[in-house]
Amino acid sequence: MLIDLSRLFRKSALQTPEARIESARDAIMRSLEKNWELPEMANLCGYSPSRFSALYSKRFGCSPKADLLDARLENAK
Repeated sequence: MLIDLSRLFRKSALQTPEARIESARDAIMRSLEKNWELPEMANLCGYSPSRFSALYSKRFGCSPKADLLDARLENAK
């Protein structure tokens, strides 16, 4: 398990911030039914919740929670 975590950390550390945010968004969008909280979202790419939210908003033009809500509404349609 520690080896897997180490590999994951090294892999995410080599990615650009944009790639890390996009990767986190992909994981979130694949699990729309999950009760996502901001700290959990931020942990996907190794950022603090405030840094994650700022980078996410800059990249996608909306907050992570708003994007999640929009995706859930589209999925429900």
